[in-house]
Amino acid sequence: MWSESARRRYQIARLACDEQFIERVFAPNTKHVETTWTEKPVAVELLEEVYDLAKWCPSARNCSPLRVTYVVSPEAKEKLLRCCDGDADGKDSGTAELKSAPVVAILAMDLEFWKHFPQLGSDASAGQRYIDNPASAEPVASLNAKIMSGFFLMAARVLGLDVCPFRGRWDRAQVDESFHLHDPKHASWRAIMLCAMGYANKPEGAAPSPQASLPFDSGAIVYDCRPNDQERGSSLATPTAKPALPDDMADTPLEEDLVQDVYHNMVAYQSQVLFRTTRTHLGYYPVFYEPDFGASPQLEQMYKLAQRYPSLFDLTPLRIAFIFAPPAEVPNSSEAAEEKKDAASVNARRAYDIMMQSLAGGNVQSTKSAPLVAVLAADLDLASKLNGEDAKDADSSAIEADAMTGVAWFISAVRALGYDCGPMGGFNKETLSQMFLPKDGEAAEGDWRDKRTRGWKPFLLVKIGAGDHRKLRPRMPRLPCNLAIRML
Repeated sequence: MWSESARRRYQIARLACDEQFIERVFAPNTKHVETTWTEKPVAVELLEEVYDLAKWCPSARNCSPLRVTYVVSPEAKEKLLRCCDGDADGKDSGTAELKSAPVVAILAMDLEFWKHFPQLGSDASAGQRYIDNPASAEPVASLNAKIMSGFFLMAARVLGLDVCPFRGRWDRAQVDESFHLHDPKHASWRAIMLCAMGYANKPEGAAPSPQASLPFDSGAIVYDCRPNDQERGSSLATPTAKPALPDDMADTPLEEDLVQDVYHNMVAYQSQVLFRTTRTHLGYYPVFYEPDFGASPQLEQMYKLAQRYPSLFDLTPLRIAFIFAPPAEVPNSSEAAEEKKDAASVNARRAYDIMMQSLAGGNVQSTKSAPLVAVLAADLDLASKLNGEDAKDADSSAIEADAMTGVAWFISAVRALGYDCGPMGGFNKETLSQMFLPKDGEAAEGDWRDKRTRGWKPFLLVKIGAGDHRKLRPRMPRLPCNLAIRML
């Protein structure tokens, strides 16, 4: 049975994240269609608000490494365009989209994020490891800033702006040379994305083809070894725009005061649902989960909404493995499954055991109590599914960076459907990768791993369920605008 607090959070998500909101924020993206912009200016206060909303997204140890430079003035924009491929008029490389945009955001990672640990609620001594080994800061900054970049794009959409990540070629080193390295305050910033922002022209009747993604049965895999697997799995086949009510809430009426409060403060509640901006009603990231999940979550809907993130490729590279927890009474999941001689159950339990073996010690207990875990991965075999220039640009680092942007869409989809989730990076990637086929490998006879997973490289785990708010972590502070953004 869901607790009262979980029931209320679910109801808020149902009210605030209706079909219209989901269709706007998770609007399908169109590949290789140049955006034109209206002349409507973007207020400085709104740009600050975008950051102030995006900053509440999760990051490892609350490191919050995302930094933003808003390029607004003609002089700064010209300097930026010189860092991009294209002719003087901004043609032939998509730079016309940047040149005409009211604002261009340079999203960057701060390699010295650890210097802000005292302001972020962490012990200053936690940064000693990066002082002793500066090179260890870059992978932490890179992963978390790229995930935060996705939330930045999502926040802009929630607040009514149109955002278009730049798909053309640009010189990151030149951008850093022009905007970061010679300013002592920003010398540790390293550019990771360019993004045009403003209010786009939207001709009536235009229906551009949406960006492609693999269907659920190809881009996701479900490992489910719970009782009545087949019956539970069948409920996932037809996604719904609104989440279906769990069985124990089907006859629960919505309180009139809640309905009025949500609709009078719609944007605030939508922000709470997607970004956990307040501890009131919705709380913060859960550590443990209630053992009874209620009805099965809509996995296909989560997957499809997550694939709508603005990928830089013709085909999104984000892949997802959903792993349901086995029954609690099973002491050794793989051995118990072998006794059943059920191949699907055996493989599901193997996947679950590999995942548990990969975890850092501090993450084991909370993961055991999560009814569902999603393994987010990048498809390093993407080039084989692409054509032309996209295939040439699909190197492993670009693929991983692109998939990390999609994390925000996945987490937001889970929350919009009424569930709690807790992202987690504390695991051994080599161990976790054992559940997927290597990029250049073929499945040997008797290999239990699914051929659909060839080339999948995991980079994040996300625990999904109904949060037990009696065991919440206190919400930690975030950097203010004056330390994380600047206007040029």
